[in-house]
Amino acid sequence: MHYHVFMSLEHPLKKECDQVARSIDELHKKYLAYFMGEERQPPLVKRKRLEDTIARLRAEVQRANQSSITFIYRQTEARYQIYKSKWDKKMTEIENGTYAIPIKKPNLPKKRRIE
Repeated sequence: MHYHVFMSLEHPLKKECDQVARSIDELHKKYLAYFMGEERQPPLVKRKRLEDTIARLRAEVQRANQSSITFIYRQTEARYQIYKSKWDKKMTEIENGTYAIPIKKPNLPKKRRIE
């Protein structure tokens, strides 16, 4: 098999990293809804499921031993860790009573000035 033919095939672990990235985005939207007061409970079950998937994927990436897949995985995991830090910080603020839920202002039409 030629090298260029091999590289044109998409590795299954890359597809899985892409799916994890989409799951991170979905979880982030759920957390934003919770922080805005639209959801009553934080999405802890989905977060635990995602963390389990990331841990399993980490082991598979290490076994694959391909630098391109490792790079993609590390980017995905780093993104998750950044979001996780933000979520944990806001959760601590909520528990301590120092987090104020942002209030959405209705979009009212601007008053016209009569000249």
